[in-house]
Amino acid sequence: MNKKTYCRWKDEEVKSLFSHIDSFKQKNLPLTYAFLEYAKLTGRKSNSVRNYYYLELDELLQNESRRASLNIDLTNHQKQNFQEFTKKEEQDLVYYILQKARYSKSVRNSCLALANNDVSLMIRYQNKFRSLLKNNPSLIEEINKKLDATIGPKQVTKKENNVLLFPVLQKNKIKEKLSDDELRGLFMGLVKLVKKSADLEISTALKKECNFANENLRKTLIAMRKKEEEIMLLTEKNEALNGKLKTLEDQMIKLRIKAFENMQKNKN
Repeated sequence: MNKKTYCRWKDEEVKSLFSHIDSFKQKNLPLTYAFLEYAKLTGRKSNSVRNYYYLELDELLQNESRRASLNIDLTNHQKQNFQEFTKKEEQDLVYYILQKARYSKSVRNSCLALANNDVSLMIRYQNKFRSLLKNNPSLIEEINKKLDATIGPKQVTKKENNVLLFPVLQKNKIKEKLSDDELRGLFMGLVKLVKKSADLEISTALKKECNFANENLRKTLIAMRKKEEEIMLLTEKNEALNGKLKTLEDQMIKLRIKAFENMQKNKN
């Protein structure tokens, strides 16, 4: 088998990447989130992180010595080779999701239940269903007709809105003064509006602060990484200078020994 050639990252960063991916898999989170998060932490592009991960995974699966030297456990890093859906599987998938939709279940929740809480498999089911919605409307229509015949048409319910209702006075019953109950209702409505507005402002402010903190963290990590590279470069230069200094010291000792020997010869 021909080995793929690629520009390897430093060993420490490879171990950091696989550890990061492993933590997301243990939490049953999609790999897409892991790639995006690692890209933010390192200043790389998420697609670059994804591509390198799969290249390195292929290499580690085949190269036992490299896997051992990096001490990476691939238990949670096995590649998944999905097979194409059969016609029967497509029909069953659409039937299941549309049936659950009759009971107000979202596509995502239906796919997650069908995948037994496996997020990767859930995303596969979800993407396939959306593809069928777009490219095979006749199948969707056929299954909807079957569901209409078995459990009846889908009930469309009006969603409750968040409009606050205030006391309304009919034109033919306009009063010069509002009653105590009407004033109380008007006041409570205003209180709710003020509270809702304050909550919205706080939520917006918190989001801005979180975004600002994340951006600062990303910049700090990038700066730290550059400093580490500078330190490594200075360390290498220092080691080179120490080597030269040692060589000069050895030469100096030899010259002193030779000078001493010459002095002894001259005395004799």
